[in-house]
Amino acid sequence: MFMIERISFHVAELGIGFLTAVGLTLVGAFVVQYMLRAVEVPKVLVKSGSITESIVRVCEHLHEKYYPPLFFYSGHSQTILSAVFRPKSKVDYQRELFSLSDGGTVALDWAFPPSDGAETTTDSPILVLLHGITGGSSESYITSLGSEALKLGWTVCAFNARGCSDSVVTSRK
Repeated sequence: MFMIERISFHVAELGIGFLTAVGLTLVGAFVVQYMLRAVEVPKVLVKSGSITESIVRVCEHLHEKYYPPLFFYSGHSQTILSAVFRPKSKVDYQRELFSLSDGGTVALDWAFPPSDGAETTTDSPILVLLHGITGGSSESYITSLGSEALKLGWTVCAFNARGCSDSVVTSRK
């Protein structure tokens, strides 16, 4: 009890209210927690001696600290907020089905940049998009990124796993 009175007395000497002091303390604690838990160098796990390892080695950003958005640094908050606030995009896909050796089927949904009457070149970049565990090419994060790539003149290929994005499950696996 004496300690609480003493803290209140010192806060009063500073000329700020007790609630302001508590608020500043909470903000300070949040910033410390952010710096200790959220800011880090990405951990990339690749097979030793693989092509992927050589690609990761030259990607400079994968070896620098990543500073996620201050109030949205958890994957959960980023997923929820991006689903709510991301503008809806429409991508017109052409579907290509592939039969696998075990009888299964996967789908590739292709989208090509608008030609505007110009001849399409085969040397434009291709962005391959992979959905989450139960998603598909129609998910907002896929269509949003795909539409931005199309604006840059890129070709987009959205991979759809077995049974995802209206593709039929044709095997037991």
